[in-house]
Amino acid sequence: MSAYPNHISSVSIEKNEVIWNDNEHMIIDDKIQKSFTEKLNNPDLEDQLYMIYSKGDLLIKPPKNYDPGRIRNEKFFKKMYGDSYESVLSNLVYIKWLPNTINQNVLISSVNGIDKKL
Repeated sequence: MSAYPNHISSVSIEKNEVIWNDNEHMIIDDKIQKSFTEKLNNPDLEDQLYMIYSKGDLLIKPPKNYDPGRIRNEKFFKKMYGDSYESVLSNLVYIKWLPNTINQNVLISSVNGIDKKL
C-alpha cells in the first residue's frame, strides 16, 4: 500500500486480497504449489514476490532460476500501468537522465510519481 497509494486502498492478509481504489479485489495467493515454469506462466501476487533481491555484490554464482523480478503477474501490472499501448503511453513523461554524466532525455512512467523520484 505504501508503494502504490494512488492505486491500492487496502491489503488484507486474512482475506488473502489486495483491494484497489476502484474496489477491484485481487487475490494474493492462489494456494497452488507451482514449479518455477508454472510461476512464470501463471503467477499470483505472492509468486512474484517469493524471490528476495540480494543486497551488495554477488560473491557466488546465483542458483538456477534465481531471477528476482522475472515472475510477474500481468494483471497486476496492467491494472497499475495500463492495459493498452495507448494507456501506458499516456503516463510517460520525459526526464533528464543523469544530467551530470549521460545527460539524456528518457521516457519514464509518471505512475506512482516514479518520474519525480528519479
